[in-house]
Amino acid sequence: MSKFDDLLIELDTLKIPKGKYVIVGSGPLGVRGIRESKDLDILVENDLWKELLKKYGVFNKNGNKVIKISDKIEALGSKTFPNEPTDSPTVEEQIRDAELIRGYPFQSIKHFRFFKEIGSRQKDLDDVILLQRWVDSQ
Repeated sequence: MSKFDDLLIELDTLKIPKGKYVIVGSGPLGVRGIRESKDLDILVENDLWKELLKKYGVFNKNGNKVIKISDKIEALGSKTFPNEPTDSPTVEEQIRDAELIRGYPFQSIKHFRFFKEIGSRQKDLDDVILLQRWVDSQ
């Protein structure tokens, strides 16, 4: 069993209803074997955000509001990134357009690319290159 499988098993133990979240961050690359994912970021609907907030609280991570569910799983919501462009796909759109892979909802390639291309971190730029190489090989 891989480390990524362990992350998915840990996510299962949380019993978060599918249709209320989408796996984002490095998850869409990790599930495709494009690069390793050391943790899982899940983008959650507003009502689920409120439930998780009561249970786990929120912390500031580089100016962004994040709920740390465990050492390996963090939840993001509609207010996580205060400087997000107004034309960004909404949480609801990202959940609706998720790609089901191995029974889990992963952020679509289209949405993944959108957010990585507007990112300013080197790892975002590297992820765009890795994704394009993968797309070209398909």
